[in-house]
Amino acid sequence: MIFAIITLSIYFAIPTFFYEVKTIPFFPAQKINFGLDLKGGVSLTIEADIEEYIKEKFSITAEKLKDKLAEEKIQFSDWQQDNNIIQFTLNSTDSNRNKVLKEICTLARTYDLQLKNSGNEISLAFDDLYKEKLTAEVIKQSMEIVTRRVDSIGTKEVEIQTIGKDMILLQVPGLNDPEEIKKVIGKTARLTFHIVKSSIGNNLSEEDRIALLINSKVLPIENVDGQKVGMLAVESIPSMTGDMLSFANADYGSMGESVIKFRLNSLGSNIFADVTTKNKGKMLAIVLDNKIISAPSIREPILSGEGVISGSFTPESASELALLLRAGALPVPLKIIEERVVGPTLGLESIIAGIKACILAAVLVLIIMVSYYRFFGIIANLALVINFVMMISVLAIFGATLTLPGIAGIVLTLGMAVDANVLIFERVKEELKKGRTPLHALHNGYKFAFATILDSNITSIAAGAVLYMFGSGPIKGFAVTLIVGILCSMFTSVTVTKVLVTIWYRARNPKTINI
Repeated sequence: MIFAIITLSIYFAIPTFFYEVKTIPFFPAQKINFGLDLKGGVSLTIEADIEEYIKEKFSITAEKLKDKLAEEKIQFSDWQQDNNIIQFTLNSTDSNRNKVLKEICTLARTYDLQLKNSGNEISLAFDDLYKEKLTAEVIKQSMEIVTRRVDSIGTKEVEIQTIGKDMILLQVPGLNDPEEIKKVIGKTARLTFHIVKSSIGNNLSEEDRIALLINSKVLPIENVDGQKVGMLAVESIPSMTGDMLSFANADYGSMGESVIKFRLNSLGSNIFADVTTKNKGKMLAIVLDNKIISAPSIREPILSGEGVISGSFTPESASELALLLRAGALPVPLKIIEERVVGPTLGLESIIAGIKACILAAVLVLIIMVSYYRFFGIIANLALVINFVMMISVLAIFGATLTLPGIAGIVLTLGMAVDANVLIFERVKEELKKGRTPLHALHNGYKFAFATILDSNITSIAAGAVLYMFGSGPIKGFAVTLIVGILCSMFTSVTVTKVLVTIWYRARNPKTINI
């Protein structure tokens, strides 16, 4: 099994070692990509539609304020809402005006509104500081979702940062064509579920149409090519929203068609069970960005919190939509205003110098191990080479992107892998000094050193996990290579060297060990 794993590692690592060769017969296409600092990639400048978001937020706030005024029995007239400004006239006398103004002032602070009044004429607008806060929140949320969409497993080392107040700079290494990225980030991907009231046909009377549209809205049904194939009147208030999804994945249905299977969180499961119980026999429209992608009939209550989105999906479109749903809906539409292909940020001389430094460090480690531990140093060096090949193969399988911080992570883990063998060999020496036989010394060396190796590696993995969770692109790249390297070193430094030592011992059966 160990030799099979080593063989597979070599098999998956070879395409990366022959990077310039596009395809090698009988070998996989996956290989490690080089980052922006080593190879370059795609750079996109993205603009967020903040104004539209603030307008929508203001409209919701205005409705809440209106309801609150009615609840507090504050009488008003001439309500006007235009250009993010609310204006109305108080129907109050001079005796209670101050009391009413005080209540309105409290409501304004609650909803982050700026109050201006002239007598009974009231004017309210969003506070400038609140607008800035909203903008910052939207940009931050958009950046997180774009990063999840473009780099769902954290191996591409995406670089993303803000430009000004409402723009985002996205750089994706190793790509020469921005179309793939533009497809993913160009959709808002706001998913909602609505109960269908009726289809819109030509045989409906005008009275029926008016009755249908009360508390409803008409949405188009689109196929996979984006062509409109019908219209449905659905309830204007959604029964559920996409943020209640905990999982979404592309799959195949019972007839072999492409579908998206989803699972809801606990709140969504309860709501979904209630909706499907009360509306048995009706149609449930699944709406993506105000377009109906599917409208299945509710045949029976769905209590499990799991469901299937079916439609005219291709495998590619189903995978793309599942990715968008997992990443989450963008709070605002994003518009790409500039796209370009960028070159490496590091010069060729800097890259060559970094590679030379890594090679020199590796050679020195190999020489020191052989000079200090002799035959056992050769075994440790062989395990080190296997560890390096395994790291490359794992990173290649996941399509990871390698930058200079990632190279630093590889070098660090190689040093730590040698450290594990040092612990084992020093323990063997201690056992020999106690008068143990070579066999018992080797056995105890691996047995008792393992607990220390495991302890130190777990703490290193924990540190790498924290770097991955809270770090930016280059830091994540360092963390990924660190964690992968530690896991590989646990296999090579302990298991592989133990097998090699066992084979040697059985072949030679030495009376003494020179270590």
